[in-house]
Amino acid sequence: MGLLEYLRKAAKSEATVYTTFLQQYSKNDNSVHIFHEGKDDPSFYSNFIESKLRKNRKVFYYQSKNKNSVYHYYSKLNWSSYSKKRILFCVDKDFADILKITYPIDSNIFVTEPYSIENYLVNKNIYSRSLRELMGLENDKKNSVLTKGFKIGLESFYDASLFLSAYILLHRKANNPLNLQSLTFGDVFEMDEKFIVKKKEKYFKNIRPTDWC
Repeated sequence: MGLLEYLRKAAKSEATVYTTFLQQYSKNDNSVHIFHEGKDDPSFYSNFIESKLRKNRKVFYYQSKNKNSVYHYYSKLNWSSYSKKRILFCVDKDFADILKITYPIDSNIFVTEPYSIENYLVNKNIYSRSLRELMGLENDKKNSVLTKGFKIGLESFYDASLFLSAYILLHRKANNPLNLQSLTFGDVFEMDEKFIVKKKEKYFKNIRPTDWC
C-alpha cells in the first residue's frame, strides 16, 4: 500500500473522524457539527442547514463509514456534556422500515422519509426548476410537457426496479453480503427516447441465488 492510499484510509477511520470532531467542537462557540454517511451528502444537506443558521456560524461535516457508524458516534457521545442543538446526525432510511431494523430516535437525528437523500432531488418539481433555471427554458407549456414525460419515466423506473429491490431485500434479510459497487444502471435497465425505463429481461432471467454474493 502506497503512502497516499494509507493516508486516505487513515483519514476515513472511525478513530480519526471522532478525534477530528473532538478537536473542532468547543463549548465556547456556536459551531454546528454534522455527521453523515456518504462523501457527497454535504452537497445535499448544506444548503438547507446553512440557510437556517445565522451568518458566520461555522458548520463542520464528518463523513462516517456508513449508517451504523453515524449511530455509533451518536451513542458514543456523553450528552450531558454536548449540546444536541449543535450536533446533527443525518442518515438514509434505506430498507430499515421494511426489514424491521430499529435505530435510536432523537431530536438531533434526521432520517430521510424516502429511501435516500437523493430521492428528494429526483422528482418532477426539481426537474421542472432545472429546465427553467439551469437550461433557460422559459416556455411554460414545453416545460409542462417535458416534466410530465419525466414523471412517467421516473414512475416506470420505480416499477422496473421493484424486482431488484426485492432481490436485495431478500439477501439483506438472510445476512448475505451483496457486491453492488460495480453494478450500473445500464447493466440491468434500458431507457427509450421517452425516458421509459424497462428492466433487461435477459439479465434478470439469469439471476441466481448466489449472484453478487
